[in-house]
Amino acid sequence: MDEEKIDTAPPTSNDEPQISEVVKPSTPWTVLTFLGGENNLSDEMVLSIKAMKNSVIVPPRSAGKVKFHFNALVQFEAEYSALLAPVRFELKPGDYDGSAHGDYVKTMPEDRAPCLKFCDSYVCELVDFLYWGIKKYPAQKYFVIFSGHGNGVQSSFLQKDTVPPQSLTIKQLREVLEHPDVKDALKSVGKDQIDIIGFDSCLMSMVEVCYELRHDAQLLVGSEGNEANLGWPYKAIFEYLQVERNPSLEDLAVTTVNSMVMYYADYSIIANSSADLAVCDLRGDKIEKLTKNIDNLGRVMMKHLPKDTSGDTIEKDGFLQALIFAHWYAQTYSNDQYADLADFCDVLSRHLTSQFSDVVTACKRVQEGIKSEAVTDFVIHSCYTGPMYQYSNGVSIYFPWSEIYPPYHDSRPQLDFLKDTCWLDFLRAYVKKTQRPKKPGGHDIGDKMNKFRDRDSFPRSRGTDDPSLRGKNPAHEWDAPDCLWGYFETLLK
Repeated sequence: MDEEKIDTAPPTSNDEPQISEVVKPSTPWTVLTFLGGENNLSDEMVLSIKAMKNSVIVPPRSAGKVKFHFNALVQFEAEYSALLAPVRFELKPGDYDGSAHGDYVKTMPEDRAPCLKFCDSYVCELVDFLYWGIKKYPAQKYFVIFSGHGNGVQSSFLQKDTVPPQSLTIKQLREVLEHPDVKDALKSVGKDQIDIIGFDSCLMSMVEVCYELRHDAQLLVGSEGNEANLGWPYKAIFEYLQVERNPSLEDLAVTTVNSMVMYYADYSIIANSSADLAVCDLRGDKIEKLTKNIDNLGRVMMKHLPKDTSGDTIEKDGFLQALIFAHWYAQTYSNDQYADLADFCDVLSRHLTSQFSDVVTACKRVQEGIKSEAVTDFVIHSCYTGPMYQYSNGVSIYFPWSEIYPPYHDSRPQLDFLKDTCWLDFLRAYVKKTQRPKKPGGHDIGDKMNKFRDRDSFPRSRGTDDPSLRGKNPAHEWDAPDCLWGYFETLLK
């Protein structure tokens, strides 16, 4: 690796990790991919490694001699492996069956993160990977990809099928990215945050996630909906990086979105499946402004909720009817527990009378904060293929129908989004005000039954995003969006 040492860091106390010098890397990009395959995704994770290597076609006589123009580093999580843990690879182009494991690199003790001396938690495992990749493979820009199971704000991120199972919450993910060892590694290459965080995982493009990680990356790439087990098309992404050599953050992130959507276009046409992906901009104050607009929307909606919902109030209240309809009709994900924020605002504002002009105005401000004609869009780029996610606009929000998922609000410390907005207060009021009252008549048993009721036995959505199993009725047909139509036009010529 070519790098230029430019100065020496100031002295630190004995309690702080020592950084002897800052380097000015000449390598344009380092791609750090954490493959959480200690579960049913392990085979697909190996396929991803082979796709990365296969992004450049290398003749057999040149095997091992061709290099990527960027650092391509992978950590593979598996319960069983013939390779010593941690299972890490410094990838070289050219895939031949049985050759991918040849890129395995043993991690030396001096390259491990200092935190490993004190703990062996899942958080420290990820910290160690980032520390190793950043310190040992300096670059001008970093693309960190977390690939594995995702569940948005409902925890279970990068779940391992161990005994007991292990996973991360969004708060713990932030702890990884803001860990002193990771920050010190970034400082050693003259940076203070990761350039792009990619979630090759289901359901991670949420406003709560973006707000929590707003200080940890410049761009975030993720899906609002569920992803196929095959994950991202790494062959196309790595091929782009190899050809372009030094693309901008925006170009690499947008290409990742377009590559995935084009890759899954065949799945949509042949197998009627769907995919979506988006780029969210965490730079500046865009996410803060969007969050303030969401807070304002929550407050004005609560103001119009009826005080009394007994009898037939729900059936007669115009605002409540429009609100329930918008929640049901808008694009949703994860058993209808997450809603596309812009689509919800669009449907709600179109079905309110002039009496609720303050709600309409609040909705439009939220929509403009997500996507507008200005160059300050929070969602830089989003695209979809297939029928299920065609009303996706890039970012969703937690919006349950009945019981609020306890870890969403009971965990300590709470997500910053809940601290800085009234959204949780709105959800509590919404769930209470939209609950159907008990059937009149009969004998009132009151509290006699409540003592037998388990808190976790309340009705909950048990469907999936498969329209045959969910309560909603999404569109079964779709038209290609602008970001995909050029690809189709090329094929049709």
